[in-house]
Amino acid sequence: MVTDRKPIKELVSILLVLTGSIHFLNGQIPRITSGRELINHMHSNPAYISSRMNRHHDIEGSPYLTEEFVRGAIFYNRTKYVDLDLRYNYYQGYFEFRDNDRIQYFPSDLIRPDTVWAGEDIFLYVDYLEGKRTKQAFMQLLDNRKIEVLLFKEVILIEAEPAAGYQEATPARFEATGEMIFLRREGQPAVAFRGRKSIRDLFPDHQKELLNYAKEEKLRLKNPDGIIRLCRYFESLD
Repeated sequence: MVTDRKPIKELVSILLVLTGSIHFLNGQIPRITSGRELINHMHSNPAYISSRMNRHHDIEGSPYLTEEFVRGAIFYNRTKYVDLDLRYNYYQGYFEFRDNDRIQYFPSDLIRPDTVWAGEDIFLYVDYLEGKRTKQAFMQLLDNRKIEVLLFKEVILIEAEPAAGYQEATPARFEATGEMIFLRREGQPAVAFRGRKSIRDLFPDHQKELLNYAKEEKLRLKNPDGIIRLCRYFESLD
């Protein structure tokens, strides 16, 4: 009995190609596991951090929502930097990392990370619409499906005000703004979700079904959980 070995040879060839592709991809995404290697690749400016801390010395409050560093990783330019101590500066809009006794940072206007893992949270650096302008910011990923649900937080600087009349002088201070939910479809900028009006604007073909669903389920459309449920229901309609 003669066995046809041609299909077997073809299968072996395919497996070899796939194996080579996997090694190629692994070679393109090195895992850099030390702060020193990270500094060499990212070219952060440690002097800026110390000068910024001096400038903000007399400002009340904090540019951070939490000043603690958490273990995390950053994916940038097909490279994953792991085992980093990270924290997010909500006023400056960038991540900082601790390198021994120094604090470094990623200047988002020059270096655009794709994804940041900070503790149990995931952040994406996304384009979003503000009026007719497209801007960029880090947003926390709350739900990763056909429509991404993103949480945007920000800290702003309130300038000092001198005494006037019966009003006492107030020092400069950092203040957290209200949280805002954004929705993003693949290949499009993220758009702010502002309740029922956004249902009509973002989902014109299914607004009736979504409005009825929100009413029947008593969804709180200013609450992330309610918005996530609404988006998942929308996906079930297609």
